[in-house]
Order: sequence, then C-alpha cells, then structure tokens
Amino acid sequence: QEEVVITKPEIDSDGDGVYDKLDKCPNTPEGSTVDANGCKIVLDDDHDGVPNSIDKCPNTPEGVVVNADGCPKTINLSINFANNSYAVQQTSLPKIDAFANFLKKYKYYNAEIVGYTDNRGSEAYNKKLSQKRAEAVRNLLIQKGVDASRLTAIGMGEANPVASNDTAEGRAQNRRIEANLTLN
Repeated sequence: QEEVVITKPEIDSDGDGVYDKLDKCPNTPEGSTVDANGCKIVLDDDHDGVPNSIDKCPNTPEGVVVNADGCPKTINLSINFANNSYAVQQTSLPKIDAFANFLKKYKYYNAEIVGYTDNRGSEAYNKKLSQKRAEAVRNLLIQKGVDASRLTAIGMGEANPVASNDTAEGRAQNRRIEANLTLN
C-alpha cells in the first residue's frame, strides 16, 4: 500500500511572493518590491536619498543636495569675484560652461542665479553689486546656449555669508554665485 502524505499549502499572507514561514517582514504593503526575506527594498536609482517612488527628479546628478522631492536645492557654483567687482574671472569660465551644459541637458530645471558680496561697503551698494554679479553670470549662461526664459538673477548683497567676514579668505568666499534650481 502506498503512503500518502498530506501537506498544508504554503501561505503568503501579505502577497509579496515570500511564504509566511520564510517571511521576516510579514506585513509588507501590497505591491512592494521585497528581498528574499520578504522585506521591502527601497529603490533609489540616482542615490540622492529619496526613494524612486516619490522622487520627482529621478536623474539628479551625484553629489547634488536635494529637497524632499529629490530635486536639487541650492548649488554653490564656486564662482567668486574680486573685491568691488562684478567681472567674471577667467578661472570661473569652466564652471559656467559646466553649469550651462547641466542646464542644457536637464531642460526641466529653471535656475535662479543668486549673487552675494562680503560685508564691506554699504548694504545698498552691496545689494546692487551682487545683482550685477548675478546678471553677469546669467548673461554668460545665455551666451552658452541656455534659454533666457529659464534663468533669473537676484542680488542678495551681504546676506547669508558662508564664511567669516573677519578674514580676507572668508570675505573672498562670501563674494560668490549660487543657483537655486526649480522644476519648470
């Protein structure tokens, strides 16, 4: 006589494809991508810290600081200026080229070009000087092929220093350009 063995069917209560007896995360939400243990895998293809499922900018370049939507916030373009000048230095041109190429590649970004000064001079003068710095960089980006409608320029004067204004080195760092990126 042949022996018949009756086994209970395997059960997958949460429907993630991993049977309950092997599932170390038994209540994963339906539709989740899970590993062999049944635990949810959070995918972040561009490695910006924001899961693909909520990332509105899924191709953020590596190293760019992002907001909760996965879109870049502020980029320091590392473009600095001589004291009391809005002339863009030759050493900054490769940085402007690189940012122009970035904007031409990622056409879904608009950029607000933000100029700053150190704290020497009057606040009113610094505001005007920083505006001229931002406009100089904006104009160069346009010359490099970025659509003018995607660029704005604003001068913030001596606001938001990134270094101490008590030293020449700190003041040099504060005479800078940043870019705030937004989706268009």
